Order: sequence, then structure tokens, then C-alpha cells
Amino acid sequence: SNVYTGNDARVRMIIHKVLEIVSDINKVKGIGFCVSKEHAKYMSDCFNAANIKSMYLTSDSSVEVRNNA
Repeated sequence: SNVYTGNDARVRMIIHKVLEIVSDINKVKGIGFCVSKEHAKYMSDCFNAANIKSMYLTSDSSVEVRNNA
């Protein structure tokens, strides 16, 4: 988890590739799989900071949060 969480260069590359490939980021839905709950939160926070709407779900997420997702 520590290898991925806090690796800003890796996240910048991922965001760059997403924006390069996707023609309209507001019309796409995607799913990513992370190595830990912390990694999922980190990635979601980074996407949101880049104005890519994101949320994360874990085994701790409530049914209501899952249904809203």
C-alpha cells in the first residue's frame, strides 16, 4: 500500500492518461481497484483534486453509500 499511496508522480501519470484517452471526462464512468482502503481513499482524493469526480467504496461503506454510488 505504501508504494502506491503518496506516489504523486504515479497519480499524475494515471490522470494524464485518463484525460488523454477519454474525450469527455464528465460522460464516463469508471472503476479502479486499489491495494488497500488507504490507497482507494488516496486515489479518490487525487482524482477529485484534479476535478475528476470520484468516490471510493470499501468493505466499510454502508449500503446507502453503495447504492448512491
